[in-house]
Amino acid sequence: MLGEYIKDIEKINERADAILVCNKEGIVEYAATRSEESDCLSKDRFIGKHILKVYPELNEANSSHYRVLKSGTPIINEKQSLMDMYGDHYTYINSTFPIKSGGEVVGTLEVSTILSKNRKTYNKKRTPGKTPSNHQLYTLENIITCNPQLIEIKERIRNFSGSDACALIWGETGTGKELIAESFHTSSQR
Repeated sequence: MLGEYIKDIEKINERADAILVCNKEGIVEYAATRSEESDCLSKDRFIGKHILKVYPELNEANSSHYRVLKSGTPIINEKQSLMDMYGDHYTYINSTFPIKSGGEVVGTLEVSTILSKNRKTYNKKRTPGKTPSNHQLYTLENIITCNPQLIEIKERIRNFSGSDACALIWGETGTGKELIAESFHTSSQR
């Protein structure tokens, strides 16, 4: 049932270190982790297993999957340290979102940044300022405008780029949301 989301989920992989999708029974429908040796996500061996078996330290009370499944509300930027079923210890920053169908929560999508693996800083072979496709990220200098509203947006990006605040970028198709997102990202140096 969640298979229709898989193609959209794979698009998220450019910035995620790990992606996990569970159905409402807690079965992992999709899982991928960015390789330390290369800059691509590879499907994990967790697919088809129950989330509480994948991470034995979790239970229905502390699992972000079960909390989001029950509440229908996303959990954003939660830090977790867990050991998986194969004995690897990870520290993540996770954002977990409900997947809904007809108003009912049918699963969850979790996007993670890996901070450490087996208590060592996670070695990311990414080239700074580049996406995996080697596309140069846009910077504020790439936004050339005389429009007062866009000049104000550029100033807001400069002001907030050093903070821990979350940003929501909203707009119609074709309005340059990706340009703004990449500019914000390159300004933040994170």
